[in-house]
Amino acid sequence: MKRILFLLVVACLTFTSCMKNESAVMDYNDPGQAGDTAIMKYIQSKNIEGVLRDYSGLYYKVIEEGNAGEMVNSNSVAIISYKMVLIPENKEIENSQGIPTSFNNRKLKDHIIGWQIGLRKIGKGGVIWLYIPPYLAFGNVGVDGLVPPNNSLFCELKLIDIK
Repeated sequence: MKRILFLLVVACLTFTSCMKNESAVMDYNDPGQAGDTAIMKYIQSKNIEGVLRDYSGLYYKVIEEGNAGEMVNSNSVAIISYKMVLIPENKEIENSQGIPTSFNNRKLKDHIIGWQIGLRKIGKGGVIWLYIPPYLAFGNVGVDGLVPPNNSLFCELKLIDIK
């Protein structure tokens, strides 16, 4: 029994020593960490409380949970209304004006990773605010004429329906 307990303790210590240190010093030359800094400054400048950070690095705030019995999965087509803003510029770049869209019936797995993670946190009818670092958005490539490379995004998403 003592041997099993010893092995469990060793396994736990080994596992936790391999985990990423979340309190590491920020490297502002790293676009991922610079994105975190920009997001945190944006949230503070807007005096927004209750924002959570997912283990992936996505910051989010659930505004309305929606129906927990109707959730999206990677093969779902999410019908949403949305607003997208560049951080830190606070420049709105897209807005569906409340008009539902499915992006030509694209499955959730074909959207940016930030949306894939965020939309799974709400049910049908839910609303979520996403603060997406570059590595979960359009990365170091960006979107020509719309999203510069290494740019963070704020997105307000309402999950209207699921196909």
